[in-house]
Parts: sequence; C-alpha cells; structure tokens
Amino acid sequence: MPLECVMILVDNSSYARNGDAIPSRFQAQLDAASSVINYKTNDNMETCVGLMSIAGPGGQIYATPTNESSAIYSQFNKIQIQGYAHFARSLQIAQLALKHRVNKNQHERLIVFIASEIRDTPEDLFVVARNLRRNGVALDIVNICNDQNLRVLEQMIEIVNVDDNSHLVNYQGGLTLLSDVLKTSGIFGRTGGAEDLGFQEEMDPELEMVLRISLEEEKKRQEEIDRQNKPQTAPQANQGMQIEQEANIKDEETEHLLSQAQNVINQSEGQPKPQNEFINDKEFIKEILKDLKIDPKNQEKKDDKDKKE
Repeated sequence: MPLECVMILVDNSSYARNGDAIPSRFQAQLDAASSVINYKTNDNMETCVGLMSIAGPGGQIYATPTNESSAIYSQFNKIQIQGYAHFARSLQIAQLALKHRVNKNQHERLIVFIASEIRDTPEDLFVVARNLRRNGVALDIVNICNDQNLRVLEQMIEIVNVDDNSHLVNYQGGLTLLSDVLKTSGIFGRTGGAEDLGFQEEMDPELEMVLRISLEEEKKRQEEIDRQNKPQTAPQANQGMQIEQEANIKDEETEHLLSQAQNVINQSEGQPKPQNEFINDKEFIKEILKDLKIDPKNQEKKDDKDKKE
C-alpha cells in the first residue's frame, strides 16, 4: 500500500436524511468512513487521513490529516445535517488541505461521498477534475442513491484517472451496508473502474435475515397506519343507505296493510266507520299489529322518534 495523505469528504446535506440506505444516507457514510480510516491507517502506519463536510455554508474541515484515527472519530458527532452540497468548491478546499501536508512523500487522495444531486455545472467540474489530474491527486467518489449524478461523475473520473488510481462506486442502497460495498471496491484495492453495487450474495446471512425482518416489520406497521387512517369506503356507505331504504319500505308496507285491514272491517259491518276512530282504538291497533307480527313497543318507539324529528 503506498504512503498516502487522504481527505474524506462527507455529504451532510439535507438529502443525507433519506432512509433508502441503511440506516440512513448520512449514517451510512460515517460507517463507511470509519472502515476507510481503519483500512488506510492500518495498512500503512505513516498514512494520514483528514475529515471535512461539503454542505452548509461551505466545505468545513473537522480534522486535518493525521494518523491518529481516534482524533478523527471524535469529530463525527460534530457534523450536522444542513443545507445543500457544494461539491466542486469542497474538492478545491480539500485539495488545498492536502497541499499543506507535512510529509511531501505522501501521495494525495480525495475520497468523496455524495448523497445528493450535484448542482455544479459540468464546466466547473471539468476545471476541478483537470486541476486534480495536473497536481497528481487521486480521486475516489462514492455516489449514494443518485443515478442522475453518474454521467458527470464518470466524466470526472475519466479525466482524473491515471494508471487506475481513481474509482467511482455507485451505491444503490437496499439491504447491503455501504461499508461492505466499499470493501469489495477499488477504494480498498479490490477492483478498478466504476462499479454498480447493491445487494451482495456473500453478505452475512444472519445480518441479512435481521435486516429483512426489520424491513418487513416496518412495512407492516406502515400498512396498518394507512389502513386506520383510510376513510370509510364506498361499499360501506352504500350498505348503510341500503339498510335505511329497506326500513322505509317496511314502514310503507305496514301502513298499507293497516289500511287494507281497515277497509275489510268497514265492509263487514256494513256501516263505514270513520277511520280516525279505529286509529284511536288502541286494542284494535294492538290486534292488527299482532296479526302482522309487529312488536307494538318497537312501533311506539319509532313513532315517538318520528315525531321528535
């Protein structure tokens, strides 16, 4: 492993909150950065690593290049998610930090995590890439869940790359940890060129099972919340209307039967009796309702309800 001076650039923009990477785009970067720091410092004791962010007011350096990994880890909790990423400007600031390294025998390298859409123009990126190549600075880019960045990033790597010293990793999220993806990439010296990495079959089976269960539980929880918040469906509303219509039809049939019974009684006595008298005759009404199998108490309750309405 060559002697290097490395600056790790973390994307702390608002897009880093997205959960399409495990556990989030931001936390995935920090976990992957830890793996890179361990790999670089353990492989060569004289290799130095620095840390900076690329969002907010501008690129902010949290740790100048050092071979003490604990000094870098202590800065992780100071990085706050804010604003938009300043990709090109941050690369320029990081290049200046590398230029002022103590050991001039160290090869310069930038490792950039980008978790948001790049807002810089292709012309600006071309100028940055050309300067990196001219100064012999290697460039590794980790694109996180942003396929729209691929074209300009591939062009940058093509410009900077000399003897396969620069790499592009396109991480698409999913169940695979970003740190595991980098371990099989050119950043760890495994392969070269651009890589499109997502789910890996060689992933730890136990970890895969835990992640799958967690995702399934979260999916079921969201479905249950959606089901509870869903308004009353049309079939249920139609069912209520149908019950009300049937009740009205039944009331009309009852009134019709009462009227028929009244006519039959009037004809049998030969003398028509005023209908109001029969209506006021409670015993007669009870007999009629009994023959029709209608509970008088329920009918009285319904009549009282109708009067109130």
